[in-house]
Amino acid sequence: MTASRQTIGLVLAAGKGTRLKSDLPKVLHNLLGKPLLVRVIEALLPLQLKEIVVVVGHQAEAVETALADYARQVGWKTPLRFLLQQPQLGTGHAVMQLNNVLAKDEAVDVLITCGDMPLIPTQRYETLMSAYHNHTESMLAVATVQYADPTGYGRVFFDDHDYVHRIVEHKDANAVEQQQTWCNTGIYLGSWPTLSKTLEQLGDDNAQREYYLTDVVALMYKAGKPVQAVRWPDEEDVLGINSRLQLSQATSILSRRTAERLMEEGVSINQPDSSTFAPEVQVGPDTLIHPGCVLEGPVVVGQQCEIGPSTTMRGAITIHDHCRIVTAHLEKQVEVASHTYVGPYAHLRDNASIGPTCRIGNFVEVKEAVIGARSNAAHLCYLGDVDVGDDVNMGAGSIVANYDPVRDIKTRSTIETGVKVGCNSVLISPVTLHQDSSVAAGSVITDDVGSGELAIARCRQSTIEGWVGKAKNTTKTTASGKPKQPAS
Repeated sequence: MTASRQTIGLVLAAGKGTRLKSDLPKVLHNLLGKPLLVRVIEALLPLQLKEIVVVVGHQAEAVETALADYARQVGWKTPLRFLLQQPQLGTGHAVMQLNNVLAKDEAVDVLITCGDMPLIPTQRYETLMSAYHNHTESMLAVATVQYADPTGYGRVFFDDHDYVHRIVEHKDANAVEQQQTWCNTGIYLGSWPTLSKTLEQLGDDNAQREYYLTDVVALMYKAGKPVQAVRWPDEEDVLGINSRLQLSQATSILSRRTAERLMEEGVSINQPDSSTFAPEVQVGPDTLIHPGCVLEGPVVVGQQCEIGPSTTMRGAITIHDHCRIVTAHLEKQVEVASHTYVGPYAHLRDNASIGPTCRIGNFVEVKEAVIGARSNAAHLCYLGDVDVGDDVNMGAGSIVANYDPVRDIKTRSTIETGVKVGCNSVLISPVTLHQDSSVAAGSVITDDVGSGELAIARCRQSTIEGWVGKAKNTTKTTASGKPKQPAS
């Protein structure tokens, strides 16, 4: 067996996931921003496989569409193919579906894994492939792991030469066999010509009335074809997701792994168990992350930043060096340049780009907007579909009214460098406030404002002398309905 032989990845993803109690297919459930099946396949991509074949069954069309769309979106290079298993008659039956696309004597190896096991790192697959390719007599390798509590798992039994001679499913194991703690992970790598011929011998004489892939091991062993055991060190890696509890456990494991990596890279994380970190997150050294944060997706945070407490970043978020993001919510496509302070209670979303040394303060929302350097929106602002220049100040309560609800369209405004917008002003898009212009507080601006001009758009104030005193002395009605006379 040589490492140069081509390998096909086979991902078993036909199950329903009844214990999840969900209308969503099990393999499409979200794990820190990505479906379970996506995380499984992303661990396979670095292996340079000939192709990845996904066996689908329950809600096959939904699984195919979601995965194919994701693959196109991110540009996976490895070819992707789908095979339908209908009905679902067990893992052996699932692998049999390869007969629809491979000749029985096609000289390829097949790496079999499960679509609901998203915690297996690429390195584990590499260990399996290396051991298999370096063992010239092996026709099949099985990844095994030792469980502290093996209940529910198929038990692996070895001969005197450490070859696997049989695997017994938990439901079919007797009391003695259930004492074995080395278990089957469901991960295999083997020669397709040998595997395909052995699959033809499978039967369904078992408690589940299914075709077990595990029975291939005993059949090969009896035929004198060695089945190699590759021992993996950590049962955590092969956690299968069959319930909401296991999904929660997988989330905690991935987050903990990421937090440990970040801290090793020089990031300070206060109470890492209180925050959630997706594996894709990158954070620069000397950044401090306070409790209660969620960083999910391709989030990149620079050096010497301060994040949180209670800050959420979901999506393609880029935070440059020396920023403070405090109790804020950032989602989708957001970029914040260096030395900028965001929060508390700010909301940045949908292609918001904030320049350096800015202040985006409490209860400020920014979307589809570009904010220049040293500009401020310190409180209670909405900046939507607008280009803002440098050194702009948006007063408290000022907003850009970008949406026309009658025609159901959004239009864009421009606020040029040096503009000052007074408190409680409304800019009705599309308008342009030219350089160094100013808007008086309480104005509603519907027309462009020229460079250096002051725009005032409000009613002239009027006053009524003595009105307060007269109002106090006005006859009032009591609860009984009788007039209440003013005090003498």
